[in-house]
Amino acid sequence: MKTSELIHRLQKADPSGDLECCVGGDDILFVAQEPGYYDGAYEVLIRDEKKPHYNVIGARVTKKGSKVQFHLHSIEDMLIDEPEMPVEFECCDDKACRHRTQVEQWRADARQINEEVEREMAAWKSQPTPEEKQFEQRVDDEEKRAARR
Repeated sequence: MKTSELIHRLQKADPSGDLECCVGGDDILFVAQEPGYYDGAYEVLIRDEKKPHYNVIGARVTKKGSKVQFHLHSIEDMLIDEPEMPVEFECCDDKACRHRTQVEQWRADARQINEEVEREMAAWKSQPTPEEKQFEQRVDDEEKRAARR
């Protein structure tokens, strides 16, 4: 779909421009124009505008030109970055709400992932850099030479 058609349809669907937009239930974090090859090829449905309803007559996969990319960001994505970020539930009140249960599972998974990353980063930081190893080797070599004298 071309951007002009998307804008037209968005204005038709929401003349006020005040509704939230989502793709597959996920929020749109940002929209950007990118080269067609960026992040892999993209799909284009070929349409016959003369057909009144379902007008898709084919498709192509391409990397040519430029594209407008919607960058989505879900609650799960948000929780990976910030596991303690508050989440409001306007869809259900009871504690057994499947959304609440899912969010709490994502939160627990994010905490675990973040803890593992922190442990790995701490272990990595405790390793000497190549320069430090080289310096230590030079010191050792100098000490061995001095001991032989």
